[in-house]
Amino acid sequence: MYSITHLHTWRSGVPAILATSTMTILVVDNIEQVKIARLLGVIFSGNLNFDEHVTFVLSVCSQRLYLIKLLRSQGMPESKLHVIFVALIISRIFYASSAWGGFLNSQQINRINAFLRKARRFGLCSPTCM
Repeated sequence: MYSITHLHTWRSGVPAILATSTMTILVVDNIEQVKIARLLGVIFSGNLNFDEHVTFVLSVCSQRLYLIKLLRSQGMPESKLHVIFVALIISRIFYASSAWGGFLNSQQINRINAFLRKARRFGLCSPTCM
């Protein structure tokens, strides 16, 4: 375990001022290796297979699609349903896609496209959203 005196000894050859009164030291004793981690809403697996992430996102989007269907049955105009669709579903699918999109295999891409085709059949997804 490191201490302030260890830091003073370590930096002895470095011309710098060490302000010990404002310093916070983070010490991590045990690091646990996990197979799946969720960081900023993206589910990463150890082998960079994003199947868990795609499954989770499509599950959430299916629930939101059901909500939009309920709003349609209550008489909400199509233009407003499209805005809600983009806000709730398209944004969720493409959130941080620059980080995980390049790692998708053809099966995962087909699952996302199948969901978007389903939304298009309901009249929610315009041809430009696919």
